[in-house]
Amino acid sequence: MAESQRALELDPHNSLYQYNLGLRLLELGRYDDAIAQFRHVLRLSPNNEAAHWGLWDTFHKKRMYEEAMAQAKKRYAGRGDSEVAEALDRGYAQGGYAGAMRLAAETLAASKRTYVQPTQVVHFYAYAGEKDRALEWMEIAYQQHDSQLVYLNLHVFWDSLRDDPRFQDLLRRMNFPVPE
Repeated sequence: MAESQRALELDPHNSLYQYNLGLRLLELGRYDDAIAQFRHVLRLSPNNEAAHWGLWDTFHKKRMYEEAMAQAKKRYAGRGDSEVAEALDRGYAQGGYAGAMRLAAETLAASKRTYVQPTQVVHFYAYAGEKDRALEWMEIAYQQHDSQLVYLNLHVFWDSLRDDPRFQDLLRRMNFPVPE
């Protein structure tokens, strides 16, 4: 937190530093502060994909699923990924938030037009409450050396998986500390 604040003292208009402060607040469970910070990032940089992702994660943690859904759509629509944005809409109409997350995961998993980081699929399955599918894709992420795995002990979207022995085994294989 101190490092994030120091970075902002040195460069207060840097949207990456502003976003990183939001992440620290999210990781500390200061959800309302994180929401305010991510919204601040969006005022500085309205199409900031990472800020939408941060808001999505924060709203999910607060169980504000309608708001989380809106941010997930903005993130993928902003990337030009209309296929996932449409899957979110269809899934939501069929099965609410969990249905939207599940259909988006399936859509990403089946994508043939572009490379998909396996951790993106994990993210959706975890938020859909599909723990087994999320952990299957976590193993794929490990096998493919997905760069997001370096954040295994930090990202909040893996919180629902942390107590599973398969997740803890992955931590061991990556030489990360395993909670006792």
